[in-house]
Amino acid sequence: MASSSCCLVALFFAIATVAAHGQSPQAGFISIDCGNSKSDYVDHSTNLAYVADDRFIDVGSDFYIQSNYINSSVPTLQLNLRSFPDGLRNCYTLQPVPQNSTYLVRATFMYGNYDGKNSQIQFDLHIGVNHWKTMTISDPSAIYTAEALSLATANSTSVCLVNTGGGTPFISSLELRPFENGDYGEYVNASQSVVLVTRRNFGASDSVRFPDDPYDRVWSPYMDPSWSTLSSTLEVNNSGNMFEPPSAVMQSAVTPASGSQLAFSWDSVSPDDELYAVLHFAELQKLTGNSTRVFDITWNGDPWFQWYTPPYLSA
Repeated sequence: MASSSCCLVALFFAIATVAAHGQSPQAGFISIDCGNSKSDYVDHSTNLAYVADDRFIDVGSDFYIQSNYINSSVPTLQLNLRSFPDGLRNCYTLQPVPQNSTYLVRATFMYGNYDGKNSQIQFDLHIGVNHWKTMTISDPSAIYTAEALSLATANSTSVCLVNTGGGTPFISSLELRPFENGDYGEYVNASQSVVLVTRRNFGASDSVRFPDDPYDRVWSPYMDPSWSTLSSTLEVNNSGNMFEPPSAVMQSAVTPASGSQLAFSWDSVSPDDELYAVLHFAELQKLTGNSTRVFDITWNGDPWFQWYTPPYLSA
């Protein structure tokens, strides 16, 4: 008997875009608490070592967010920031970076009305000389994130904040994570980086990142009221998957509570961008007898993959 229920575990979307010292103990990680020029520390939620940013940049001013934006849910990384009121382009130089390897770079921003101006701010991010993302900061209590995958063509890289006339650029944290095993090599090369749209952990209640993900990718929980969850405490093998989704992500999944399909979408992107969707599947239930989970995958209503059966406890 064939079941048409879809069992979707995790989803990674990326938009193609033109390419885009102090090192923590974790293999090649660079973790910078921007605006902190006083001391290094270990973040207790991840056990990652973060360093002050004055060894990566020598311009800008340090600020704390206003006290009324501080609460127990605001991470330590977001309590302070570095602001750049002077100059059109201010850059962090990140090194060492493994040459000819793919790396993830992630920046976060929390305004917290640090300057008392209640501003809406817009500025550009660049990796090297190439545009990465335009940041639009409208909610002082929100944490904004930009993430990209890029290829290191030298043993250092720069992340630059560019003033476009929309207010003073600032940054709260900057992180670099190398993929020394060549993951994402099909999508990233010397002339093309990818910018993250969303990375979803279906059926989960909490985010997953380091140490469960050795590359410190952040897998955010995602659920729809019309879905049911599946889960397993057994390890899910990812040895045959070039993206190496962690077992902690693959151990939760969703399936339709009613009807026969899972439907999901993402925020609009530029029609000039090329979109990659990477879906990860694993069967979490030990099906018996002649039962088989099999389903079709469509993209904007067009057939993409037909009669797919996820492997049991394998990503």
